Formats: sequence, C-alpha cells, structure tokens
Amino acid sequence: MNRRRVVRRLVRIAWVAPNTCLGLSLVPLVLMTGGGLQYVDGAVEIYGGAVEWLLTWLVPLPNGASAMTLGHAILGRNREVLERCRMHEQVHVAQYERWGPLFLPDRKSTRLNSSHLVISYAVFCLTKK
Repeated sequence: MNRRRVVRRLVRIAWVAPNTCLGLSLVPLVLMTGGGLQYVDGAVEIYGGAVEWLLTWLVPLPNGASAMTLGHAILGRNREVLERCRMHEQVHVAQYERWGPLFLPDRKSTRLNSSHLVISYAVFCLTKK
C-alpha cells in the first residue's frame, strides 16, 4: 500500500470513529453473552448474544432488524444474517465514510420493496417473513 492510500484510509477511519465507537462499545457485552466478532472487508462484524436481543427488541420496526451498521461496525443477529446482508451493509459503511458523524439515514427516501428477499430500511437489513 502506498503512503497516500494509507493516509486516506486513516483519515476515513478517524472521520467515522464516533459512529464506530458506538458499535464497538457493545463488544464486551456481546462477548459476555455468547456472541462473537470477526473482521471482514474493512469492518468489524459483531454478532449473536446481546446483539440479537438488541436488534430484535430495540429497533422500532416490526420484528426488529437483522443487521445494522454503525460506522465500521456491523451488528448482526448471527453469522448467517451477516453473510446474507454483508453487501447491503457495506454500502452503509461507504456512506459513513463519506458523511462521517453527519450521516443520518433519510428514512422517508428509502422504499420498501416486497418483491425482494431482503428489504432495506434506513441502516437496517430486514428479512422478509
């Protein structure tokens, strides 16, 4: 990696850090409750344990959410959900890198399309029942 790319990458990480720290703050609780984490495609994926409960009960959507992105941290109910939602959530990682702490998803502009297996809504990846 050349020096310029390294500097750009470090600037993006710093720009997104406030949002990422929010997601990473859950790591101790997730690990204590049987969850795990992995590093994939420039993001820390946090899954299972307390994350599953949080996404199910605290996300104000019917049936909760399957996954959610906070900066460079992607929260998922389990590894299978993360596999299925990874490409979608990586789009939100890129949005966070562009907007940093200013990134606030516009829920009104997001459309629910019932013909898709996975429906996107704000930063959430929902599984169609």
